[in-house]
Amino acid sequence: MPYCAKCGVEVDNNIKKCPLCDFPIPDVGQEIDEQSINVFPEAENIYKDRVSIVKNKVFFIFEIILIFAIPILISIRVFYPSITLKINYIINCIIASVFYLFFLFGYLRIYYNILGIGLISIVLTYKLDSIDNNISWFYSYAILIILLVMAILYICVFLYKRSKKENKAIYILNYIFEGIGLLCLGIDSIISYRINNMIKPSWSIIVLISSVAISLLILGLYHGLPDRVRNKIRRKLHV
Repeated sequence: MPYCAKCGVEVDNNIKKCPLCDFPIPDVGQEIDEQSINVFPEAENIYKDRVSIVKNKVFFIFEIILIFAIPILISIRVFYPSITLKINYIINCIIASVFYLFFLFGYLRIYYNILGIGLISIVLTYKLDSIDNNISWFYSYAILIILLVMAILYICVFLYKRSKKENKAIYILNYIFEGIGLLCLGIDSIISYRINNMIKPSWSIIVLISSVAISLLILGLYHGLPDRVRNKIRRKLHV
């Protein structure tokens, strides 16, 4: 049986046009000339295009839902003024989610996505803290923790991209555990400084030691496994 030269689907002998992509099926018995050679297109990978189409559809569906929710909540706030404060919190979160989705769906380079998420988080936490006309925790905790998270993400992404190892995707778990440990250490230090006017981490030390230990354990297990098991893990994880 012949195959479609564009998408590779198998077709019957008497089919003149691919039922999947509508590409014309050349007659395998015709003489080879310049015209028949041009019938065959260059190979192309349409998987990324299909994923992009599905991603865009999901993105726009969620965006439309979020955008239409805003006027509904504003109407509810007008008719029920007693819950105005709660509605204001929800509206600010929904507006931020509209922008969050854009960056989380990865329409920009990863460094710009991290920067965008960080800036939206700063604006969102400021708005949430100022709704009651009393800025109490934004400058003390929120902005410092957001900047800390952004710095850790930038470092992890930079190290991942700079890695020269063949199967560097296996190190994502290591970066996750080590990043969690550093984040907990930073949050604990910020809280202790604000409360006691001195950096004195406590519980975060245990989290940091545990996360580093798990990270080293993962590396040890991966590199210490037999080649057969390690290759199976690579195939399963596509690394």
